[in-house]
Amino acid sequence: MLAVFHAEQNPATDVVGVEQRFTVPLIDQATGEVLDPETGRGAGPPRAGSRGHGRGRSETAARKYTDVQVETSLQLSIYSYAAEMGGLADQGDVRSRFHVLTKTKQPELHRYWISRDRAANVRLFRLASEVLHGVEAGVFPPVVG
Repeated sequence: MLAVFHAEQNPATDVVGVEQRFTVPLIDQATGEVLDPETGRGAGPPRAGSRGHGRGRSETAARKYTDVQVETSLQLSIYSYAAEMGGLADQGDVRSRFHVLTKTKQPELHRYWISRDRAANVRLFRLASEVLHGVEAGVFPPVVG
């Protein structure tokens, strides 16, 4: 897997951060309502990428992602929002590339360009708000699987 990942890397890629802590306000872009700041850890807002070609995020997976998985990924929505709100990209102009290295007999590196718009940010806020209200109310539905 590492050999495939290394062979597929662009030497012009500047890695400017790995596993950085980040804090961004959760703001409903439709109403201006603000939730308490949420802190995340992970790749932080995506910060590795070729100059002028967006931000990147790398993951491993059992198989390549479907178009639906890429379009509906909550993780990618959060990173896109964090990159925008963290000042890493102009608002409304966040374009990221998601790299998925498959853990298969013949590993492959798949690249998916993603972008999220204002409507996606509004959906993200509403979901976060509902989850927060559920936690505050002590509602913890079981997750099957």
